[in-house]
Amino acid sequence: MDNREVITKFSELVCDGTAEKIVELYNEDSYIISMEASSLITGKLEILRYFDWFIKKDPCIDITEINEINFDKTSIYNGFYTEFTMEATNYKRFTFVVVNSKIVTMHTSINPEPIIVG
Repeated sequence: MDNREVITKFSELVCDGTAEKIVELYNEDSYIISMEASSLITGKLEILRYFDWFIKKDPCIDITEINEINFDKTSIYNGFYTEFTMEATNYKRFTFVVVNSKIVTMHTSINPEPIIVG
């Protein structure tokens, strides 16, 4: 699986997988920055706990825009997605850093209100 396929697989597993399958996409010392957590979610055990909680919301995500930058075996993905859960529909943004087909860091947050600059 190449780095881009990791993001596609992540999206599929959030909709139809288990926390254990999602965590397989992560490196041992990966971390997540999420607005649902008060601190960094670090390492596979904490990431597993996070996705155990998240999967209970019966989520699905639809990536609506993605931009990619590649450096050797490292890829950075920034973009937007729609998150559907039992509770709500949220419009979010993300950053993934993937190295050698493993997610090393992920950041997600709700899109801020747009502002007009200029």
